[in-house]
Amino acid sequence: MNPHDEIQLIVDMIDDYAYLDGKLAELETQKSAIKALEMKNSSQPSIAGKEMDALASDAFMGFIQQLEDVKQKHTSLKLKIETAKLKVEVWRTEQATNRQMEKITR
Repeated sequence: MNPHDEIQLIVDMIDDYAYLDGKLAELETQKSAIKALEMKNSSQPSIAGKEMDALASDAFMGFIQQLEDVKQKHTSLKLKIETAKLKVEVWRTEQATNRQMEKITR
């Protein structure tokens, strides 16, 4: 394992991760607005009825699908970065162990 490759992998993913992180934050803030707009368009007399209509609307369901897609990509990228970090840490530990073994066997 080459730690430089893992570090480069992290560097290469920075912009994509930052974009997805921002997009996820944007979508989370839009969620309430879309729900409110759909509730406003509902013909139901009660708040509960309006909320049910809003949550079942095509607009809200499409939004939820988009949110899920971005969350999946964000999580996948985050885990790839974390895995690369762990690989570097394992390599560092192995190197330290190897140095200790060299000292002992001298």
